[in-house]
Amino acid sequence: MPKRKSPETALRLLHLVEILKKATKDRPLTRTDIRSKLEDEGIGIDEEQIGRDIEALLLQQDRFLILNGIKVSRKKKPHTYWYQKGAQDIVSVSPELAFALKLTERYLGEFIPAKEKESLMLLFKSAGEIVGRQSNIKYKRLLERFEIFPRGYQLIPPPVNEQHVQTLLSAIALQQRVSFDYTRQQKRTFSVVNVEPLGIVDRSGILTLVTLKPDTQETRNYNISRMSNLTAGSDFSYPKQFSLKAFVEAGNMNQRFSDKPVTVRLKLDRTRCADMLESKLSADQKFSNLNDKDFEITATVPFSVELLWWVLERGRYCEVLAPNELRDLVESEG
Repeated sequence: MPKRKSPETALRLLHLVEILKKATKDRPLTRTDIRSKLEDEGIGIDEEQIGRDIEALLLQQDRFLILNGIKVSRKKKPHTYWYQKGAQDIVSVSPELAFALKLTERYLGEFIPAKEKESLMLLFKSAGEIVGRQSNIKYKRLLERFEIFPRGYQLIPPPVNEQHVQTLLSAIALQQRVSFDYTRQQKRTFSVVNVEPLGIVDRSGILTLVTLKPDTQETRNYNISRMSNLTAGSDFSYPKQFSLKAFVEAGNMNQRFSDKPVTVRLKLDRTRCADMLESKLSADQKFSNLNDKDFEITATVPFSVELLWWVLERGRYCEVLAPNELRDLVESEG
């Protein structure tokens, strides 16, 4: 069995291919040119290895990459290389990896920085070809028969400036402060200076930037669709103790009535609220039967507007037993 290429070799070959694809017959590259361009990408390799890599591609002997568009001139030294325009190129990956790549492209494609996404297009294209083969029909069926659909009535999210998303992705990766003008829902605009971007959260299609204010060290969230005049600036040190996952799970994306969590006790109709027999409001949720019709849950959750909306959505089939503050809010809305 042919030896499988290591991830480092595969990555090097991908960079090599991308470099060769930009060369033309009128403007070919030598091994020295290629070595210099690879060094710019942070890949150190000697010219002899470059020659071996290219020969492997030419002979189609590499199990990871098979390209038919690479051309070479050996009429005189140094040999030169270019890519034949219009040639079909194929990246050979396993059907399982091709399936994972297509899911990545579908659900995370908009969050991949532009430069990196461009270098991945060969992989995505080849993954589609591989998944589409009759021999891999089960993966094609799964792609066609799997969707993510959040609960509740779904609104069309506000449009987002794609360049803003790319600028923010770059700033987050490079740990650079950002400045932008921001419009509140009331249409009042104010200038935001030197916030430190900690991450992006997708809330049912609404992209939110989580930031840290350098002067107060307070976190603040901003709707990316309301930004204008966005620019990246100076570097900052990312807080070592911050975890975006923990931040979201702690309810910090919600509009809070209080910074402290509350323990809620709810009486729910067994028929109308049956989903709560399977899903949970929190990890510490406890369940108890009251009678054949009703059951009770106890859970510790952020005291937020979203919690109030969730209870109101259940209507008369959800009765707040505690805390009093939540019960009063529900009654005032009723």
